[in-house]
Amino acid sequence: MEESRAARLTRLVRLQRQLERMAENDLLHVTRERARLDERREATITALATFSPLHQAMASTYSDGFRGLDARSQRLEAMQKMQEKRLLIERTKADRLDETAGEAREAEARGAEDEALLDLLDMVLPQGRRSSPA
Repeated sequence: MEESRAARLTRLVRLQRQLERMAENDLLHVTRERARLDERREATITALATFSPLHQAMASTYSDGFRGLDARSQRLEAMQKMQEKRLLIERTKADRLDETAGEAREAEARGAEDEALLDLLDMVLPQGRRSSPA
């Protein structure tokens, strides 16, 4: 038997929700990476701010490292914004598909009820009386 429109849409909703979960995971990965990077940046700033002779001797190295961390942070920030936008798009698609699937299920239920009523009328009324005048 051919699959109904509501069943196809329900399958698409499940697929779209999976894409949404994948986007959430990607966003989570970028967010964690940014948190680790922020910790490293904070440690570098702390090392630069100390008066320890060892840290003072390494100040230029720390400064170069901080610039690299800062550039990476900016790239991750852009990636996070992109992932947030992607997640919003995937979630919106899934919500719209879910609404459409619900409407299709309702339409199929109404159609089935109409068919059941017509079948009942066919059983109760004689053949000749149900036909409409042309």
